[in-house]
Amino acid sequence: MKIIFISQFWEGFKNSASHRFRCEWIAPYLNADIYDGIQDLNQYDIIIYQNTHSPQSQAMAEKYRNKIQIFDISNPIHLLNPQEFKFMADRCRFLTCSSVDLYKDLLLTPYRVYHIPDRQNLDFYKVKKVHEDHYPILVWFGFNQNYENNIGWMLDYIKEQEFQLLTISDEPLNYGKFIKWELETSNENIVKGDIVLNPPIKYKSNNKTTTAWALGLPAVESILDIERFMCYNERVREQDFRLKEVKEKWEISRSAKKLMGIIKNESGIIKFGWHGYPSN
Repeated sequence: MKIIFISQFWEGFKNSASHRFRCEWIAPYLNADIYDGIQDLNQYDIIIYQNTHSPQSQAMAEKYRNKIQIFDISNPIHLLNPQEFKFMADRCRFLTCSSVDLYKDLLLTPYRVYHIPDRQNLDFYKVKKVHEDHYPILVWFGFNQNYENNIGWMLDYIKEQEFQLLTISDEPLNYGKFIKWELETSNENIVKGDIVLNPPIKYKSNNKTTTAWALGLPAVESILDIERFMCYNERVREQDFRLKEVKEKWEISRSAKKLMGIIKNESGIIKFGWHGYPSN
């Protein structure tokens, strides 16, 4: 089976985290290609649309609907762009998604769906935090548009406790020391902090939390968590525990193996007609 991923990256979204977690890092395990606008899609058996539902992707999904096509979803497209979601889903054999919240929602649709968590390419994380016994520096990283939803409610507490806050983002934010996000320097900048702030946002995966763990940093969801990790010894203990967990549970090959198993199973269903599909 020849497999190709089509992601938002080729459409110009160069900072797409889902491209890394669900396309770039998985493709080598599947011996898959990543579409750059040049490949002849007639040469592939399986096309995976990674979070893309643009007019170009819709045209390709229509043209190649006789192939095994997969719609991989990282955002609540079914709510934000319901017509585009339906168009893509109707032309794909099944859906995959990155978070439990998405999975629960998509189970209510007529489409077959599988949850494949975002996992980590541990080779990407060359640096590890060396913790020091000092008043901790807080760090938040992500797109500017998610800042208020994610940690806006924490800012009064952060100011009252006189924490230093590093914000690593695409645009300056309204509080904290700003560092411009660049993939090549992101890890070195994140470990300048001691505690990563990452309260959950509905439909988002936990990839920022596991990124923090892979770098040796605690990731917190609440003020109580911050207060726990003000203790240097707690930060060191958490580092030891989470580095082991990331290696055992959050390594990217596990997601690649799960996706390959689903593809093989679905290919068998297609070949032998074990049961039907949602109408196209």
